[in-house]
Amino acid sequence: MNLHKITADWGESQSNSGSGGRGAGAQPGDATWTSRFHGANAWTSPGGDFVGTASAAVAVGGPNTWSWQNPVMASDVQAWLDDPNSNFGWIVIGDELPNQSSAKRFDSRESSDTGNRPVLTIEFEPPATPTPTPITPTHTPEPIVCGDVNGDGEINVVDGVAIMQIIAGIITPTADQVVAADIVQNSTVDVSDAILMLQFFVDKVDSLGDCGPLAP
Repeated sequence: MNLHKITADWGESQSNSGSGGRGAGAQPGDATWTSRFHGANAWTSPGGDFVGTASAAVAVGGPNTWSWQNPVMASDVQAWLDDPNSNFGWIVIGDELPNQSSAKRFDSRESSDTGNRPVLTIEFEPPATPTPTPITPTHTPEPIVCGDVNGDGEINVVDGVAIMQIIAGIITPTADQVVAADIVQNSTVDVSDAILMLQFFVDKVDSLGDCGPLAP
């Protein structure tokens, strides 16, 4: 029994043959041998419009549960996911021979035995979760302006007073304040820094420059 991908829409109306096998009169909108929708639209070819190459095939014997499996079926389903409007299902076609009792009957989704109803089972492997690339933050220290002890962007009397307070031990400076106050850059804050600051105030020194980078 071959499974073929149907290429045109088709209908299902109110006809009911009971337990099956005997057939029943077609109702408007039913799919028949010649019509996609009985009374309205015909198949392009009697028997149905479907892809000529089977998506899967299985040799069906006596009463049993039968399944079709083939990678082409996975491609069909993927195509339906990509374009739901093209999903018309599959048609099961047998190789009935003249004068031989080779017809097969399958339960449909209306079967009273829910265990016999057809089921489409999809098995898949989810894509692997990508490993995030660690990002290391970078810090570019900004230069400390010599003499700007309070870090307000200006060199004035407030900074001079701060240097004197550091020398006298009145305040405990931060690491950045020590760098800014060490104007002569001799690795200590002492009277020489206060003198150079005074010379800057009286314009004997044009610029104090940069003392070093900010602490990270």
